[in-house]
Amino acid sequence: MGNEIRHPGTNHYVAEIAEITRKLDPTRLFIDTCAHGEFDRDYVDFDVQHMSYYYPYSTNYDMFDHTYNWNIYGSCKGHELVKQGDNYKITRTLKNTRPVLAHEVCHYVAMRDIDGLEEKFNKYCPTRKPWWLNELKKLRKSKGLEKDWDNIFRASSAFQELGWKLGIEAVRRSSLLAGFHFLQLSDTEIYENSNGIIDCFDDHKGIDERAFLKFNSDAVILADLPTRTYFENQKIEIPIILSNFDKDVYGSGSIKFKLADKRSGKVLLQSELDNIELQSGLIELCKIEINMPSTPLPLQLELTVEAVSTSKNIQNDWLLWLYPNRIQNIKSQNINICLDEIKLGTRYPQLKNDDNADLMITNRFSNKLFQHLENGKDAIVFYRVPETRGRINPDAPKEDYYLPATWDRFKGVIWDRGTNCGAFIRKSNALEYFPNDGFINLQFHDLIDDCDKINLDDFPVSIDPIIQGVDKASRDRFDVFTYKLSELQPEWTMRKFAYLFELKVGKGNLLVCGFNLKGINEDNPAACAMFESLLRYVNSESFDPKAKIELGVLKSYLAKISAQPRIKERKMTQFWQMNQLPLESDLYWKTAEEWIAADQFDGKFIPESGKHIFSKIERKNSH
Repeated sequence: MGNEIRHPGTNHYVAEIAEITRKLDPTRLFIDTCAHGEFDRDYVDFDVQHMSYYYPYSTNYDMFDHTYNWNIYGSCKGHELVKQGDNYKITRTLKNTRPVLAHEVCHYVAMRDIDGLEEKFNKYCPTRKPWWLNELKKLRKSKGLEKDWDNIFRASSAFQELGWKLGIEAVRRSSLLAGFHFLQLSDTEIYENSNGIIDCFDDHKGIDERAFLKFNSDAVILADLPTRTYFENQKIEIPIILSNFDKDVYGSGSIKFKLADKRSGKVLLQSELDNIELQSGLIELCKIEINMPSTPLPLQLELTVEAVSTSKNIQNDWLLWLYPNRIQNIKSQNINICLDEIKLGTRYPQLKNDDNADLMITNRFSNKLFQHLENGKDAIVFYRVPETRGRINPDAPKEDYYLPATWDRFKGVIWDRGTNCGAFIRKSNALEYFPNDGFINLQFHDLIDDCDKINLDDFPVSIDPIIQGVDKASRDRFDVFTYKLSELQPEWTMRKFAYLFELKVGKGNLLVCGFNLKGINEDNPAACAMFESLLRYVNSESFDPKAKIELGVLKSYLAKISAQPRIKERKMTQFWQMNQLPLESDLYWKTAEEWIAADQFDGKFIPESGKHIFSKIERKNSH
């Protein structure tokens, strides 16, 4: 009947149309709406649920095995779903009584191939060239991103494809689901988001069909891997699951697995198990237990699992990362340590705090840091300040010297909500001990989730970050409706983000890192490996930044930014950042608007740059 009709089970119009539809054609499968229906509707033949702004990894790895969406929309028969008192809470367990599909999964945004699309439109249909093409070109130019556009485009595409693999594999592992809506097969020229597998001409966008079919065929091998980063000698257990709806996959077969060094191709482990029964549906075939090998150097590994039958072979693969756990290899050193949340001495007792040390490690900019640099010494800023999380910490003090940053998550931009479209990595010895393929992957998850991603849009000198983040190109569409803002907004789109960059400051050298390294306190493999790689780097002769800035210029810039109103993320991006609930409520909308309006913004603020970079565009297909 329609998409996202709220509470259809208590809507008398829905009941009337359902009854008419049944009478007109009782042979048809009937559904009233997608994603917003109560769990106990008994007049539909199948259901669509699991609309969510979560990401199927880490905390929400099993998001498609939960029924919290049904809890949100409640019961159409008046059943109580949750009951709680001062010291207890009872939550009804909901069960699916009919086939259920996941709603609009994998709606992760990537950047457009702006130049390639413009060439196609000019050649085939110049009069239908989309309104947003020229606007994106102007935005790209105004941000100085033209020289890096190929890397930006490839990075966002790689991050989008990673999200597709995570999302569809999570759906296929689910015991609740029988299918999914994929949003969307092809891009459209109507709006600037790029969600599809093919472009708006239905042409190939560079996605490898063979790689895609590994996780989206009628029969798919799945490895249950809630984490992908490990220390050497760690024992792990991996359930291997078959999601099988292929009539040609049946009978007895064998399971083969191989763990290999991705870079060298050297096989570290391999084996196989015969006489595995390949049945239809969702079945666990076996468990693979691995004692990770010892390694003096970090490795990027590839796990490959193959089901071999008489009729068809099915294969899938996953990247894993293995790090040494050799604290003793970090040399003893005196460091001027000024960190709020990271307890370096707990894991690394050989790193002694010394106010007069040649190296300073801090999490903010301060007069103490400036004096340290003025003295010709080196420093690392693991930038993490409370006001970045002001949405959940409104009383956070303002920094005296504020480096613009946004609160980041390791999850794709969902439609137009969020700020993360991946990142690309320039070659640098800073990451000598942190293997990568030139783009961020799941080895960066714990470093990026809940981190301070730095915005270099207005930085006084030009910097090519070691790790450059990719922002979304599209605006939050609710701004257009509510505040009558321009369609594309430079303050909130296509920002030049950095997770890691370096520069000479006066006589000293500075490395700035926005990653979340709190995991060092819990011996998180990725956090420890990143810290150790960066520490080795700043202690080496390779640490010789090319970009330069005078100390006074940096200090004045940070003080000026601190005195200005903060750029607050828009309403739905705030929800994406908070990552606390699967869906927004009416109360959330109210508090989000209040947050934007508070202090510096009155709710009708239009950025100055938005007034002159972009013209107002009249078009028939208005949003």
